[in-house]
Amino acid sequence: MLTGKGAGLILLIIAIFVLMPAVSAGDSNMTTADNIKRSNEFALKFFYEINRADPGDNTFISPFSMRAVLAMTLNGANGPTKEEMRAALGFGGLSDDAINNYFQKITKALENTDPKVELNIANSVWMLTDAPFNRSFLDLVSNFYDAGVDRADDPEPINQWVHDKTNNKIHNIIERISPDDLMLLLNAVYFKGEWKTRFDPKSNTIRDFQTLENGPKKTTFMSQSRKFSYFENHDMQSIALDYAGGQIRMHIFLPSKTNRDYKSFLNEIDSDNWLTWMRKYHEKEGTVFLPKFKLEYEKTVNDILKAMGIILAFDRGRADFSNLIENAKPGDAFI
Repeated sequence: MLTGKGAGLILLIIAIFVLMPAVSAGDSNMTTADNIKRSNEFALKFFYEINRADPGDNTFISPFSMRAVLAMTLNGANGPTKEEMRAALGFGGLSDDAINNYFQKITKALENTDPKVELNIANSVWMLTDAPFNRSFLDLVSNFYDAGVDRADDPEPINQWVHDKTNNKIHNIIERISPDDLMLLLNAVYFKGEWKTRFDPKSNTIRDFQTLENGPKKTTFMSQSRKFSYFENHDMQSIALDYAGGQIRMHIFLPSKTNRDYKSFLNEIDSDNWLTWMRKYHEKEGTVFLPKFKLEYEKTVNDILKAMGIILAFDRGRADFSNLIENAKPGDAFI
């Protein structure tokens, strides 16, 4: 939440984790390989900090959505606040145009990655006061992020937008609008996909699922026996399951029996290891048992983003979002 002296800016994210294709930012200083590395570094750092803050909890996050909505906000920032955000998002040294062009391209690429799955990405900006918002900021988020720009005096139209864009999956995302709230930026992702090789319900069995802290729990497991995209090392086993069109995958990791230290395993998930692991998948015959599960997750990420280096944007006295409002000064708005 961004707040300030008589004004505020709220930032919310509603999304799921999706696979990111290789897309260049259209900047001579940023190759496709650079972009993949930067994206992975932000995503895995975000994942690490979330798990460090809530050890042992189930988490369900979209680093892409976090990065996208902060990139929209970046257009309203200025000075050291902007440079700090740019660096934390993995865009150090890149121009605003390059960043905005990248998100315009990546959004279209994601939505068209696999015609056999349903993947919809939507952004919106809600003006909550009569403050003189900078027209160039509103035009940028509308043109590059395809964000709808609307006025809201109560939560109803905002909640309805979320309800519609998530295909009725998320309802009341906001309960009230505070007099200090200035603007709300939203990102929503809806994903629905069938497995390329479906699990037969007749193969479901009840087995023990080993939880981190409470021992085994009886759970319904789906199962398949076939050739899988697979790799293993001394710390874990992993498979990659394709969705219908084979262009989007779910990667599943199981710590080895000799490596039950979950925190130690999380520490290994960094950008370099991730790229190494992705190159090691190969076909192997076997049987997979996968627990059926449903996840709901809600998290205020202010402290997470601070741990990742975004400090000034949350500082009531020093945050500079003077590109958001005409004639604004540092401290007039903050996250």
